[in-house]
Amino acid sequence: MANILIISGIVPARINANLAYGAKLQLADHTVTFASPANVGELVESRGFEFHKLKPESGEMRLNGSKFAGEPGSKEEKLEKLLDLIDDERLPVIIEKTQPDLVLIDCELQALVMKVASLNVPLVLLSTMFTLWKFPNVPPLHNVAVPGQGMRGGRLTIDLLWRKFWLTLRKRRFDERKNSGGLDKLTILKAYAKQLDFPFAQEAEPYMWGLPFSFKTLPIIATSAAEMDLPHTPKPNFHYAGPILHIGRSEPAVAGSDTENITTFLQNRDQNKPLIYASTSSIFEADTAFLHKLIQTLKNNPQWDMVLALGKKLQVTDLGQLPSNIHAFSWVPQLDMIEQADCVITHGGVNTLNESLWFAKPMLVYSGNFLDQNGNGARVAYHNVGIVGSKAADTPADIANHINQLLTDQEIKKSVQKMSQAVRRYEADNTAVKIVESFLK
Repeated sequence: MANILIISGIVPARINANLAYGAKLQLADHTVTFASPANVGELVESRGFEFHKLKPESGEMRLNGSKFAGEPGSKEEKLEKLLDLIDDERLPVIIEKTQPDLVLIDCELQALVMKVASLNVPLVLLSTMFTLWKFPNVPPLHNVAVPGQGMRGGRLTIDLLWRKFWLTLRKRRFDERKNSGGLDKLTILKAYAKQLDFPFAQEAEPYMWGLPFSFKTLPIIATSAAEMDLPHTPKPNFHYAGPILHIGRSEPAVAGSDTENITTFLQNRDQNKPLIYASTSSIFEADTAFLHKLIQTLKNNPQWDMVLALGKKLQVTDLGQLPSNIHAFSWVPQLDMIEQADCVITHGGVNTLNESLWFAKPMLVYSGNFLDQNGNGARVAYHNVGIVGSKAADTPADIANHINQLLTDQEIKKSVQKMSQAVRRYEADNTAVKIVESFLK
């Protein structure tokens, strides 16, 4: 079978998705090796994969000339330093050692993508996101607009949202160029492409959703379901592999006595009370103002139980006295919790979205307004597999009404069941492995 090298970025959701993909490929008798600029060697090796560490700068998404602000040297000299930073001399060594038949690499690692291409190794991009490109009636992925719903969801308005996005990008790049001494990330990557003889003008799309640019023709595998995306005809190089969940995976050990407390709660709770699972972001600070609204909601509704996963950025003691029907933990075994929950409250991250769909659980999305979270929420609303709330505007009474609707609305339940069946078909058909193997022929 084939040797496959997976090069993963630094975002935890991407790393977890790639580990699940690697496990699936390994079960199909392929040899899978991992590399990443992130310090995830212990995690990767605990999953049974060989790991190679790449330079941190090769995956740094915000690297620009401001790194050398105030230092002596011309613009050209500073550009050379930046090119040296992103050029990872370890990669050719890893390629030589592992002899991959195919490299799967996260799409946001543009410098490493171009480096792999320069080494004449077959490569396929990986993404956890839905479509990144402009299509009729498909808003930019960061936008909350739902096609066909309200003025914001009209075809003309959606076209205007893209134009606004392009203008925002232009201004952002102008500001970055100005603040970085003319050495913004796009300028650096253009220079790096020239150094590698990579066809940047033909391949780069600076005004689609990927930042600072997307690739036009390189094949890309999305670990999402086409049925959950907004209706459009995908680009021929864009392949939906379906959500890839590592069912039965070993979850990270939770802090202190949380493991025992979670087990005890689940064993002893009143099974007649609906269980709500709420997960805060593992990337950014939790929104404590919103969490206090959520706490008040549960205090006002003792007929429900809630498990609240706080992640590493917030301590249970930061929330004050909790009502007896809220059980907050630093970390929970998320797959197990979603499976047992009656509904899920999420910030809109794609991993939690996919896991909720797998177990046919309706979602209440309170977006963290980061990356694709708004767009994921728009897809939840469009397909009627949940409700999108407003963190700023919703009161505890509004949140309670949303939860009650998720627990009782038969149309939402039907939509969630239908989407869950579509998601699970990818697993039954072994789509993720078949797509990869199609590139090995």
